[in-house]
Amino acid sequence: MRLAAIFFLLSAQSVWACPQALDRENGLILTRTDPFFSSFYRPTDQGLTEQRIMERGAGPQEVSTVYPHPLVVGKRVGRNGTLSLSYSAAVSQLDRLNETGTWQSDVVLRSGQDELGRGTATLSFLGNSTIAVGECRYDVWQVEDRFELEGREPIVFDKFYSPKLGLVLNAIRLSPNREPISTVEFDTIET
Repeated sequence: MRLAAIFFLLSAQSVWACPQALDRENGLILTRTDPFFSSFYRPTDQGLTEQRIMERGAGPQEVSTVYPHPLVVGKRVGRNGTLSLSYSAAVSQLDRLNETGTWQSDVVLRSGQDELGRGTATLSFLGNSTIAVGECRYDVWQVEDRFELEGREPIVFDKFYSPKLGLVLNAIRLSPNREPISTVEFDTIET
């Protein structure tokens, strides 16, 4: 009986250590150790912001991203410059994706003031799931994100989005035929 009580307390302690919300002051850090990839997320008036450091090629690469909604990129700043996307549809509708099933928007991709392309973003709700990040478990929506610019091959991801945290906790890059190409999975989540 005493052993069961100790196990319960240790289990409860690790669950309590799992972040349950994303707040403006502290934000959240998601980290993968191999290859190294760390993202610090914080909500702001412009949307969700991400400061990312990752090992790529010859050394660390830093990227800053603003998401008007956690499921779609608005602006990304990296060593190669600034890219931005504008959407014709209200991104707030993504909060109900599990009810509506699909969200679609015309998009314009820009580098600074230069237009690089036009196309369509389509996000489709695939179902509910559970994702583990270290010892923490979160209920998520599995969402297909299909980004198609005119004259280019589609960019497809399966994203695992936690509405409770307001974060994508896992992403799988797919071929246009839905064959896995690469995955971003995190080992830890902390405030």
